[in-house]
Amino acid sequence: DVRPNTRLDYLKVLGKIEEAIGAVLIQETDFARLMSWKKSMERKGRSTHFIKKWFTHWGIVNSHGIKIGETQCSALKAIRGEMRIKSPARRSTYITRPQIDAVVAESDNRGLFHISLAVLMRFEFMLRGVDVHGQWEPRGDRKGGIQSDGQMWVDGLTWDMFDADLVSFTKVISKTRDSLPEPYTFDLNNTPDIRRRLT
Repeated sequence: DVRPNTRLDYLKVLGKIEEAIGAVLIQETDFARLMSWKKSMERKGRSTHFIKKWFTHWGIVNSHGIKIGETQCSALKAIRGEMRIKSPARRSTYITRPQIDAVVAESDNRGLFHISLAVLMRFEFMLRGVDVHGQWEPRGDRKGGIQSDGQMWVDGLTWDMFDADLVSFTKVISKTRDSLPEPYTFDLNNTPDIRRRLT
C-alpha cells in the first residue's frame, strides 16, 4: 500500500534485518531473542536512530505476520510494546541561511541554476525534495504525464501550479495527499530571488 520509493526503502532495511538475524523462526523468537538483537546492535556501536529504525521495520514484518494469522506475532507485538527502545534525540542543529547561500552560489558558479532554484524552494517553503524536483515511479497502467522507460515522473512542481504573475503557487503535499488532498498556497512575494529565477 506504500509508494514505490517508500517500498524500495523498506526492502533495503528489511534486507539488512534478514542479513543480520538470518533464518530465525517467529515461533522461536521471544523476549530474550529480541533483547539479544538490541544488545548486539549496542555492542557494535549502532546509533539510537539505527536501533529504533531497525525495530520499527521489524515491527512492520511482525504486523504482517499478525495479518496472515501467525499467532506468535501477536505475542511478540505485546513483548515489543513492553521493551524500552530509545528514540533518537531531537535535532539541535539546523541548516542556516548562510549555508544555503553558499550552496546556491556554488551551484550558480557551476551553471546548475535549476539546482539553485530547487534548493531555495525547499529552504524557503520547507518542502521535501520530491515536492520540488519530483521523483520517478513505475508507470503501471497510468496514462499521460511525463514518461520514460516504463517510469512516470510525479510529485514535482509544474508550471500549472504557478499563477500568471508568479506571486504564488499551489501544491498538494505528496506525503499527506491522502489525509490532506487540498493544495497549499505558497506566497512568492517575499522571495524575490525565487521569482527572478522563475522568469
